[in-house]
Amino acid sequence: MIDPSYLAHLRRQLRAEQTMTLVQIEQLVPGWWPTLTDLAEQLGSERATLNRCLSRLERQGLLRRVTRGNGGGTWIWWVKRHADDQPDDAGAPRWALRDTVCCRRVEIIVGKERAFAAAKGIPFNTVRNFLAGHRPLLSKRWRLVSSPLLIEDLEDQAAVHRPVVPAS
Repeated sequence: MIDPSYLAHLRRQLRAEQTMTLVQIEQLVPGWWPTLTDLAEQLGSERATLNRCLSRLERQGLLRRVTRGNGGGTWIWWVKRHADDQPDDAGAPRWALRDTVCCRRVEIIVGKERAFAAAKGIPFNTVRNFLAGHRPLLSKRWRLVSSPLLIEDLEDQAAVHRPVVPAS
């Protein structure tokens, strides 16, 4: 829960709809929504207003989110609850991979796929397709162990992914 004195401070700093959005989102995180329209309906807001609020709250460091295009949805996993609160990526959605060469576990936080691809010298689209479950093995080395997306069969990797829907 957001600290009441911090909330009073935020209310003086933010517009009313931004404060309301922050309070509502805080009750739902961590969560995933297939579209912003779905989240807007859940919050009783309009999509355009919600998008503006989320963008401003994110720029001000009051929440952490990642939006993936083409049906990838929006994840929100952290909301600032008191003045000294710092972002915690420990709760961030992520993929877990197993390195079949050295049997080490590697994690990729949602939104950091590009950095992983660059560090490993693998084309980004190849990494993205692998993480979406369209390839069984990445660069003849990494296997998908877990995913923030619900994949029918991790061994087969051919199944179409269905994102996880947050509990209501």
